[in-house]
Amino acid sequence: MALWNFGPFKDIREMNNALAGAGGEAIVKLKIAEALLGKRIILLPVSEGGMNLKTTDINRLIETLGVKSLACAQ
Repeated sequence: MALWNFGPFKDIREMNNALAGAGGEAIVKLKIAEALLGKRIILLPVSEGGMNLKTTDINRLIETLGVKSLACAQ
């Protein structure tokens, strides 16, 4: 399923011009919200004393969080 439906627009320039007009920002926010719907979002501590995302192995972190969630479910 495509994220954007060009509908009556002939090309991406026309769509960009339409989105730059009144209500365009709201449409973009709505499309982002629709894309995130049903996705699991995890907030990570990245401020002072938190983790450094540049050096964190995100795949390993996800694996660890998955194991912890399984342990908590039992």
